[in-house]
Amino acid sequence: ERAAAASTTDAGTFHMEGCVFRGGYFGILQQGSGGKIDRMILRNLTFFEMQGDAIELNVIQNCFDDGCVIENITIFEIDGSNAPIPTSNWGIGIGVAGKGPYGWGATEDQYCKNITIRNVYADRVRQVVHVEVGRKIVVENIHADPCNKVSVGTGLSLGTVFMYGCKEFVINGVYGEPDLATERIEYPLVPETPN
Repeated sequence: ERAAAASTTDAGTFHMEGCVFRGGYFGILQQGSGGKIDRMILRNLTFFEMQGDAIELNVIQNCFDDGCVIENITIFEIDGSNAPIPTSNWGIGIGVAGKGPYGWGATEDQYCKNITIRNVYADRVRQVVHVEVGRKIVVENIHADPCNKVSVGTGLSLGTVFMYGCKEFVINGVYGEPDLATERIEYPLVPETPN
């Protein structure tokens, strides 16, 4: 409540720990039009069967002067295939973004900053960690098997960590295997001979 009611000069800390989210559109959604948050801690959170993103911190370039830690996160299925907005990019596990557009000409005040994302387990998620226009970002200890059976038609590429227009970042300890839904065509090992 305090963050939502804050002005651009009234900063504070947001701390959420030990929560379970099930069957919603979004778990945690912060849009840049809200107040400034100096520090955020999201810890020990579990998400089940969501349609939107588990955690989406969007257009947050004015936040987190004192850091943002997202850790010990477990995600079981995010499927934005039936999102109310076609090609919506719904279905990200953890997404953070500064202010676009990104590119070589992006100014320092466009970047989200000082964010650590660590100790994440994700199953049945198309895109697990997504960062746009970020700097001073650490992504570590991510175990994910990105799955293309979910969030079909949303416009999301398949993968574990995506960094768009970012600088000054570290990615360490990312592992898992993609779960591809393509139909397997079994070919005979020895061609059949016609009779």
